[in-house]
Amino acid sequence: MRMRTPITLSTLLVLFCCLGVAVETRAQAVTGYTEIDYYADTDTLDAYSETDMDEDLIGEYDAYVSLTIRDGNFSVVASGSEEDQWNGVASVELFYSGTTPDTTYTARGFHKPIADMWDYDYAWPYQTYAPISVGSTYDSDSVSTPAGPPDHLLLGNDLIGSTGCSGVRRQIDYVVVDSNKHIKRNISVVEDPGGAKTDSCSNLNVVFSTSCFQISAIFEDDLKTGCPGSGSCGFDVPTDKWKWCNGTTPPTLATLNYSVHYNQINVDGRPTKYPDKTEFFPDGSVHIPQ
Repeated sequence: MRMRTPITLSTLLVLFCCLGVAVETRAQAVTGYTEIDYYADTDTLDAYSETDMDEDLIGEYDAYVSLTIRDGNFSVVASGSEEDQWNGVASVELFYSGTTPDTTYTARGFHKPIADMWDYDYAWPYQTYAPISVGSTYDSDSVSTPAGPPDHLLLGNDLIGSTGCSGVRRQIDYVVVDSNKHIKRNISVVEDPGGAKTDSCSNLNVVFSTSCFQISAIFEDDLKTGCPGSGSCGFDVPTDKWKWCNGTTPPTLATLNYSVHYNQINVDGRPTKYPDKTEFFPDGSVHIPQ
């Protein structure tokens, strides 16, 4: 629950000579109120803004309010306005769906009274109208959307070295992130290699992380063949899937093509290290930062 303090505009009405209309001098007030809420079940922002005029202004002034919603990049994602000519209250409500996770959205309300100035002429249309603003104020409210669920893997490090029998060894650090590349902490992951694999160097079954284990932020995939070895002995894992341990069907975070051999290790066809912050996706695609 958030409490908002209304913003009050003290407006001094002066003697208007234009259009031949006189308005007596009085001190009046306009109050504004703005709020914004986020509903996670529908992924919807609900923003509301209202302008309220003192009773003494009603009839001589219109209440006006405008409202904008801006995202974390200060881009306007929704806007609207309203003017009331009868009861001194103008309000507008905006809804916006399809938000970005872990983003702060700001609703800004703009409030003012508008003087209705009329004059008469001998020529048609005989009566002329000129709205005159006599001051304004604004207020704002913000709300943040929650971070998104684990989405894919981000490369933390890619080290290429050697094993105890001089074969190639590749140690890759992965970071689990959401769709906006925000790090997901304290979750569990599991490896699905798509079945048993035999290392032709050692003639033993390859050991995979097929049981869920918890990570604080980073986990390592250690790629190497067994000893002894020589030439191109090793094994291939064309669809090695890293998954998030969540529910009965763990969502895939990344699908990788591993070709692990004594003399060379390819990850998605690349024998050399990937740049930091390379992204690996569930469909097997790879995004290399430029």
